[in-house]
Amino acid sequence: MTRLHSVAAGCIAVSCALLLLPGRAPQTVAEPTDFIRYVPGKRGEGKLETAIAAYTRDDGAAVELVAAVHIGDAEYYRKLEERFAGYDSLLYEMIKPADVEVRRGEKSAGMLSFLQRGLKDVLHLEFQLDAVDYGKKNFVHADLDPETFFRLQAERGESILSLFLDLLLEDMKRQARGDARERVTLIELVAAFSSEDGPRKLKLLFARELEDMEKTLAGIGRSGEGSVLLEERNKAAIRVLEKSLAQGKKKIGIFYGGAHMADMEKRLIDDLGFHRARVEWVTAWDIKKREEPEKPSDREEPKEQPNAKEPSENGTPEGASPKASEK
Repeated sequence: MTRLHSVAAGCIAVSCALLLLPGRAPQTVAEPTDFIRYVPGKRGEGKLETAIAAYTRDDGAAVELVAAVHIGDAEYYRKLEERFAGYDSLLYEMIKPADVEVRRGEKSAGMLSFLQRGLKDVLHLEFQLDAVDYGKKNFVHADLDPETFFRLQAERGESILSLFLDLLLEDMKRQARGDARERVTLIELVAAFSSEDGPRKLKLLFARELEDMEKTLAGIGRSGEGSVLLEERNKAAIRVLEKSLAQGKKKIGIFYGGAHMADMEKRLIDDLGFHRARVEWVTAWDIKKREEPEKPSDREEPKEQPNAKEPSENGTPEGASPKASEK
């Protein structure tokens, strides 16, 4: 593997950590929705944004796909929590036993969680499991349990290593076709890590990668049925959605990593008869330059008036008669 491919592999691994957890019929939507985008700002600044896509059905049911990156600004998660309060049910991703309670800030022993927490510290961001309260009454677990997840992976011969290789191969194919961004170079990474303003520069690099990673992830999976990591977990979420709709819930949110959402949208439209109504964007990373502290030389010193005299206790300058000052 060349050095360029090694750098690309590292960037893909980071992108997967941010977008993944914590043959089908053609879709009827004219253009598939983008769920992650990078919006460049003035030189050295920009924004990473995630989509909230709304879908409606003729029976009055409404579903919103709330795409997530798993580390973000504190303000990002605050706005999402405000949104979550308005749903009858908020279906969320997490590979865990159904009866295990999720506590805010609780640390997982998993490798992916370890990587995400490390990135949080490097990039000066918040981790999703620390920022979101999963104990709210309308939060509903909508994912595989660990036993089912690992059983399905074993049946398909799927592993973290095989998925990683699939991602790398798919990215190389897209690069050869010319429909993928140029990957971050080793020089760019070294320059960002060695900079005093490293977190900002690294966020700019990773934001560019994340925008493109959705399309690469769509190509993984060796069995012709997609991957357990994405499609099988999406099927589990759709089963919980169908159950919630059958219970009469009319406004439902699905809170999953951005990499899941393209397939999730297909299932809503092709299988459940929903129509896309609108898409709005939320800023996950507001990437700004640091404000430089004002230098002493930049401040203007007050100019002393010539021959100015201090006022006495009665407010009259020393040496002046009270009568003169009253005129």
